[in-house]
Amino acid sequence: MYEFKAKPNPSEIDYKTIRPEDFPGYNVKDQSYITIKPNENGYISEFLAQEIDLEHKDTTVINASVGQGKTTALISIANEYADKRDYVVFIVAPFKSLLDQYKQHLLNVDVDEGHILDYRTLEYMTIEKDKVKFAERKFQLMTFNFLLANSGDRYLKQADHKIEYLDFLLEEYRSKGKKVVIIFDEIHDAIHNFKEELVFNIFRWKDSIHKIFVSSATFNESSKVVIKYLAELTDQKIIIFESPRLQEEGRVNDLNILVYDKATYDLEDPNLMQFFNLEIGVANKINILTYTRSLAHKFIRSQIGIGIRSKYGPFNVCTGDTETVFSSAHNNIGTTFKTGISIDEENTAFYIFLPSRKEYFNPSPNLGIFSDGINSLIQALARLRKKGRIYVITPDMNTQFEEPDRRFPKSNALLSLSDQDRLLSAFYSDLKNKLYPEIEYLQGDRTLIKASFPDYNQYKLANGERFFRTYFDIYGRNITNYFNWASSNNQFVNCRLNIVYKLDLRIEESKILEGLMDYFLKTFSNDPSFRFSTSFVKYDKLRRSIFSNHVILVHKLGRTTELEEYKNVTFEKHIIKFIQNLSGLPYLANDLGSDHEEPSLVIKNKESLKYLEPFKIRKLNNYVRFSDPNYLITTEEYIRNAIYYSMNIVIKQDDLNVKFEKIITLYMELGEYREKLKEYFKDGGKYLIVPNDKDFRFSDSDFKKLSSLFGTLLENDKILSKVIIPFKSGITHKSLFTLLKKVYFEVGRTHIDKEKVIVIKREMEYTDIGINLIYPEKDIVTVFHESQKKYPYVHEDGP
Repeated sequence: MYEFKAKPNPSEIDYKTIRPEDFPGYNVKDQSYITIKPNENGYISEFLAQEIDLEHKDTTVINASVGQGKTTALISIANEYADKRDYVVFIVAPFKSLLDQYKQHLLNVDVDEGHILDYRTLEYMTIEKDKVKFAERKFQLMTFNFLLANSGDRYLKQADHKIEYLDFLLEEYRSKGKKVVIIFDEIHDAIHNFKEELVFNIFRWKDSIHKIFVSSATFNESSKVVIKYLAELTDQKIIIFESPRLQEEGRVNDLNILVYDKATYDLEDPNLMQFFNLEIGVANKINILTYTRSLAHKFIRSQIGIGIRSKYGPFNVCTGDTETVFSSAHNNIGTTFKTGISIDEENTAFYIFLPSRKEYFNPSPNLGIFSDGINSLIQALARLRKKGRIYVITPDMNTQFEEPDRRFPKSNALLSLSDQDRLLSAFYSDLKNKLYPEIEYLQGDRTLIKASFPDYNQYKLANGERFFRTYFDIYGRNITNYFNWASSNNQFVNCRLNIVYKLDLRIEESKILEGLMDYFLKTFSNDPSFRFSTSFVKYDKLRRSIFSNHVILVHKLGRTTELEEYKNVTFEKHIIKFIQNLSGLPYLANDLGSDHEEPSLVIKNKESLKYLEPFKIRKLNNYVRFSDPNYLITTEEYIRNAIYYSMNIVIKQDDLNVKFEKIITLYMELGEYREKLKEYFKDGGKYLIVPNDKDFRFSDSDFKKLSSLFGTLLENDKILSKVIIPFKSGITHKSLFTLLKKVYFEVGRTHIDKEKVIVIKREMEYTDIGINLIYPEKDIVTVFHESQKKYPYVHEDGP
């Protein structure tokens, strides 16, 4: 296992802002947006205590980072209201574990337990007998489900004892003139409770509500709709307190990453054992968050799990199979503490397993506890509140996002959270406009039954977050890609990338193809999306995956060289050659016909046949026909292939981004320049006579044009500039002419009028050599995804 010190890019942290312009028509002015100023220790409770007007009726939004003391501030506010005679405070959270924390916080500030009502107590009490004393308690702790009468998926209405208690509270407070203050915490995890059939339940309290607080560190786009609903209960008045996301030095934990590039997590792998041994016996506690329950149970039985148990005692298993909850007194393992708990002990190691590579083999990957999008990961990383160390096991670190350049960007577009409303609005408009005549018809007078298309707010609440995580990697479609980008760009408030660990990948210099095949079989052989991908995507996936490891080239006599990306052209060309072989062309037995020259036999091991079986490559005489062992793609061959795919484009222009459009246009121009170049040649009768390279000079305009063309290609076509490298010593008249002559023509020497000259023997065809590295074509998987998702503007193309 190899390790190196990482240097994350110093980037501004992107987060979901809540701004006055998000609420058109509501009473929220510029002065209603207040930037929070934390104290010298990074906490916000003092500032909020000074700035919040407790007497003013409004919906107060607190958008502050994890670890800034939001809970402390809210408890302080709740206490102030509780001290007033006619006020009652509802503390509403999405999880029972959060209610436990709130109760403990209240007790810690000397609130009498007799003043606290946890709604779960109702299950063990007689409502008729105890409801009066319950209603007198100043602090009513409850979940969103309870307050909004969400009975869950199994039942159609709330349990009778809950309905009875809420009805009594409502009438009791109305009759006694009680004022209700509601604190909604972690609202982003409860937006489903505000769907249309449930939201009416909160409006039952409209006559009693004095003030509403809405708090989260990770607001999402749909939260804005919830805030609008709540503001209707406070005369449409909204006050926003927002804290910029900044890392507080001294409170930032080290984030260490193991890039585990195998298809699944082998829990007996010595590399994983070594990764956990970094903390066994060093950390006071080791907590392990796994993306699935099954992985947690397997881990406990593994040698690593046995080692941890022998040192620290039994795990506290929190997988939702039982009522067991996170315990700060134990080492915890499981799936239920990505949010709702705080790890407060210092010198704690927190390990997180992200979804394995295999999960992404399917069109709808199983992301487990991270299926809800990026907020689930941001919240998980934020569980460590005191100084400790975070370790993440992830499949890949070579993620590349592209700058968006269209109204409907692709899935791998580099987008900000501020782009979400624009993207969703465009998507919604397209859906609605397509059905406009039918919507009008069903809302008109000609039908006895009516149907209405949801308005934008309703659609956003119901489908917004699913839209983002379904179509865009950076919003959680691929949680691994998001994590890799975010950690490399310093996007987490409470942790910073420190050390990256990589697995060693050793490949013999004399057997590079065989080494690549062995790696491919271990990593991609069961990946159907790879099988049906285009050569562009295959090359991109394989190459990124290879270099997510610590690649070691083994020379004769055991000498080794560490390989970095684009530092060994021969190795890079072997990757291209390997993809050519997988694609069945060139120099590989295929159905080109009997005139096709058969290559030499390289691999004669019948066992190797099964390696290529998934790719339907034809077998001849029980041999796999690999290319000539001495063959690697040449400069002129690459350029001719690029011209071929540019002139025979197999994808709609609208499906390409600006970079690919530019590359295609330039290679097309290059292909058309052949006739122009022939104007520089002399007519020798049967042949065109080619000038000597050293004496040749282009016209000023042609040289300027070609220099600009290749300069732009070298900027945009990374393979051309990093692997093919057509100009070793810069672009000159001679180097340009020498290159183009090889691209366009086969030349030879002959005698004309007794003079030995170089002539064109034939013009070279722009041909397909079995791999398109110029732009991403549509593959079978992409077409299937689009047909299922009905969103033709987003594609599964590689970067």
